[in-house]
Amino acid sequence: MKDIILRPLGPACFVALCFSSCAIKDATDMRNKMAAEMAPPEGLRSVWNTSTPLTLGNVYYRRIDAQRGGSVLTDRYGRFVERSNSSDYRATSPVNATWRKDIDSTFSLKPQLGYMGLSASPTLANTRTIRFSAEGNERHSIKEFDSYVDEVLNSPGTGPELRKRVFEDSQRLATNGLPVSEARYWIVTDLITVKNLSVDFLSKPSAGIEVSVADVEALKQFMQVNGLAVNGSASGNTSSENQTTVKSTDPVGLMAWCVPLTATKSGSGYRMRAEEDHPILMANTLE
Repeated sequence: MKDIILRPLGPACFVALCFSSCAIKDATDMRNKMAAEMAPPEGLRSVWNTSTPLTLGNVYYRRIDAQRGGSVLTDRYGRFVERSNSSDYRATSPVNATWRKDIDSTFSLKPQLGYMGLSASPTLANTRTIRFSAEGNERHSIKEFDSYVDEVLNSPGTGPELRKRVFEDSQRLATNGLPVSEARYWIVTDLITVKNLSVDFLSKPSAGIEVSVADVEALKQFMQVNGLAVNGSASGNTSSENQTTVKSTDPVGLMAWCVPLTATKSGSGYRMRAEEDHPILMANTLE
């Protein structure tokens, strides 16, 4: 999710703003739009978009990129994942939300095809509408949280090296008078998965569309989801509305509730705490 900067708009700026808001520029932009509609009903204020599938119980490292500006979360520690996703600690509930975005105006179709790497495909010149859609799948949450903190995050046999690093980070916060929101280590305690992520191409009347193997690969790259199986199919004929679909049916993590980890000295070791009241509000904000 990118920071929003407000400035007076002239005519040229209005056109540029319309282009960027009507089209979907990349997978991050697409997920931002999806999350903005699907997260609020589930109570997730934290929206996190990344090319790596999200995992309940995974720990990520927050760093600042001073050269490019912004912050990013990177995969750091996965040894809690198996216990977090066991029947002892993972609660699962269905997510009934859906999302759809139609790109159908003459001034946004061409930029959209360009963003997707399809502007040179002759049959796609017959496109009347590009439709993005997805279905909510499940919400995964960590239950029995006090027990989870005791038995998973502070298990004697798992994570002593991480707890030491989190303690050192907590000391950094205290020494510099920084809020817990500036912590470096974050854990996923809730996430929403989506399925049937689709891109449909609807043709102009009496026209047809064909998505080639090369086009499917371009779309897969545009969607930027690791491990996602993307398939293409076509149906219809020139006397009816022709529709070509590129779809992934595999569930994939879309958004997560991430909270910072802190630690205190405890006997000869350290004890971690998940700061539930301080969820991350923005991540992966690099331009």
